[in-house]
Amino acid sequence: MQRHAGDGTGGMEPIMTFSLLHVIPNAVYNAMTSAEKLLFSALQGLASRGPKAIYCVSNNFNDLSFEPLAADFWLQKIDIKQESVEDYWKLLTSYKNINHYILCDIENNGDSVNIATSLSGILGAIPVDVSLKDRVESLKFNMAEDVTKWKFDKFLKKYSDSISKSMAVELNPNIFWGPRDYAVANQAVVIYGATQRASILTLLEAPAPIYGWGPTDQFGEKAFITDVGKAGDYYVAADAAFNLTVFNGLDVSPTSVPAAVSSFPAGRAQPKKKVYVAFMMSDGDNLQWLLNRGNCSNWWGNSSRGTLPVGWTFSPSLYNLAPVIWNYYIGTKTENDEIICGPSGIGYVFDNIAQSDNFVSFLSLTGKLMSDANINLVSVFGNQYPNSEYLQGYADQDAVSGVMYVSYTPWVVPNSTALNKYNNKTVIPMNINLDGDVNVVAKKILGNPPSPPFYMVYVNAWGSNGDNDPWALMNGLYDALKDKNVEFVLPSVLFSMAESHS
Repeated sequence: MQRHAGDGTGGMEPIMTFSLLHVIPNAVYNAMTSAEKLLFSALQGLASRGPKAIYCVSNNFNDLSFEPLAADFWLQKIDIKQESVEDYWKLLTSYKNINHYILCDIENNGDSVNIATSLSGILGAIPVDVSLKDRVESLKFNMAEDVTKWKFDKFLKKYSDSISKSMAVELNPNIFWGPRDYAVANQAVVIYGATQRASILTLLEAPAPIYGWGPTDQFGEKAFITDVGKAGDYYVAADAAFNLTVFNGLDVSPTSVPAAVSSFPAGRAQPKKKVYVAFMMSDGDNLQWLLNRGNCSNWWGNSSRGTLPVGWTFSPSLYNLAPVIWNYYIGTKTENDEIICGPSGIGYVFDNIAQSDNFVSFLSLTGKLMSDANINLVSVFGNQYPNSEYLQGYADQDAVSGVMYVSYTPWVVPNSTALNKYNNKTVIPMNINLDGDVNVVAKKILGNPPSPPFYMVYVNAWGSNGDNDPWALMNGLYDALKDKNVEFVLPSVLFSMAESHS
């Protein structure tokens, strides 16, 4: 069984590594049918329990393609013998201990897709859509279970004692790969929607991670993040996260973030008639963003990186789940790149988690990971600012030196942007949302600066027009303000300034 980011292992070694990677090229992945992707995603999860693993080169990230292709980029950093797979059906005969299947029906019963994936890890069998039944049986596979007409409550009644109680995956049945391999490897249940989520949250040993993403209906993100936090669990955005079983099974230890040298130490007098601006880059707190963006030119790989001080939100799950990728980012950061623990600590929650009996344990996991990784700032999401119990909890962690608050309702900029202090640590809310016209933002910054005169700027990595070019936004704002008595600094510098003004 693989380890995962919620198991408290910190920087411990993975329990296994691999002697061979079967590599499915991107063109081969793109040629697969939905039923084949479902089958081979589960095979990847089962294969990761042995010495020969499967690695899939995919460009699948919310229908966006980033260059260079991150999956290829990471593959170059894995020092294990690799074999390219063109005839992927031959993989089924490469794993002699996998010879059973679970029959599902993609077209007529979406529930059966997630049920079959959940059973795959429990029974050691592959999920097979009815369209592939004859072909799989011709390879001497035997049926272990027929779930073509099952609903989730039937599965839960029969197998609830067999599923992992330490994690779950939420995934739309129309997504046929993503983190399904990771669910299978960890015997985790795969759910989708409020009803199934509610039934599983009562079974998990909180605080537990929910990997994936929930329904984007009229209530959307707010609804499922609220549900999970109420139960004392937390979310890890990962519905397009590929190859977690491989990254998590490599014999690699994560490195800590090098100690930063502040250019504005606490207590230094603030120059007069100057405005200070710090950037906080989203969406690195989204695990799949870190996995799929890699070194692409409009994010970490931009030629401007290092010329502007930028705080980068990072999903702390990457530290434990994919150390080889974590180490790439940490190893290539400049003095102008500051790593921030993404919302809201060990995983994504809102302030309602403060009412959960598991909040203390959640905070303990957060503090330990931040200490192990040597991260000092944490960005938290919430719907009520300031929620003293919520913010106090983070401030009480020894590893936390400052808390950055991002409002979900209202979006980014809360009704109040006043600084608060808990346990002698400052909470700075985002007071600028940079996601569109930089001239509008520049005018606001120069118009009536607050006291102290600084702005914590939330950089929308998606962009208001979905252009996914946050560097264009930051460079544009810098050009608009560079001759206007404005200084750009790291987020930690703003916290130092806040200390000097308290």
